[in-house]
Amino acid sequence: DFDIVREAVMNDPQSLQFASERLRADHRILVKAARSCRDGPAALAHAANDFQPNLDFIRHLVQDAMEEIEEEDKDKRRIMKNIRQAIIHERQKQYDFLLVSQLPRFAQYSEYAVEAVGLGSPCFEVFSRLVRENVAMHRESLLSNTFRPAPRLEVLRVRSVVNPRLQRMYTARLEHLQGLRRGGCSQLEAFRHLKIPVGPHDDDLNEHYLFHGAPPAQVDSICKGGFDPLRGGEATGAAPLFGRASYFAAVSSKSDGYTE
Repeated sequence: DFDIVREAVMNDPQSLQFASERLRADHRILVKAARSCRDGPAALAHAANDFQPNLDFIRHLVQDAMEEIEEEDKDKRRIMKNIRQAIIHERQKQYDFLLVSQLPRFAQYSEYAVEAVGLGSPCFEVFSRLVRENVAMHRESLLSNTFRPAPRLEVLRVRSVVNPRLQRMYTARLEHLQGLRRGGCSQLEAFRHLKIPVGPHDDDLNEHYLFHGAPPAQVDSICKGGFDPLRGGEATGAAPLFGRASYFAAVSSKSDGYTE
């Protein structure tokens, strides 16, 4: 049966190749017997001729199977190459994520500024990727049962806020929290993809990147003075859904709805 022989070739091609060599040896013995036989040499020669097509069939079968195995090996090598490239790409992403997560050091008299981030730099790549990849479907309105498809966001520019005063406040609160949570905090699985890497000697305090959308007129005051929980809801003109607070989202397209 061709399928059975084919399966045998795929599982153990060397054994089948050995079998074909044995068939060649049997063929030679059969021809030799036909030459030396006194009674009915023509019949034996005819049998040897009938035997040849079976040998050719086995030879072609082995050859086809070996070619298929070579193709499978090429596919496996191609898959392994793609896996290695994916691992290298993921490691680069993790390295860039760690690189941009380090808080800068400022001189004593450094002032507030907004700096453009170079196109193609690790900082640009990390934050533009966070914006593009963290999108989701949203309701058309607050109580609507109709959902709009996830948007495709394009990042044109990335700017970095340089505010030594706010950073010192953040670091002070971080140190206070570290004193309260010796040994770190429990993981937030829903935000794992937004988590800031933890240094080898630091406690895990669940620092994450999150998104906040605001009208252009309010962006400058946020950059200078930081977020004011008492002003939560001013962008929409409605009462805040969960009370006065600074609101953030794990989905960039959610925050994008609060921009202009």
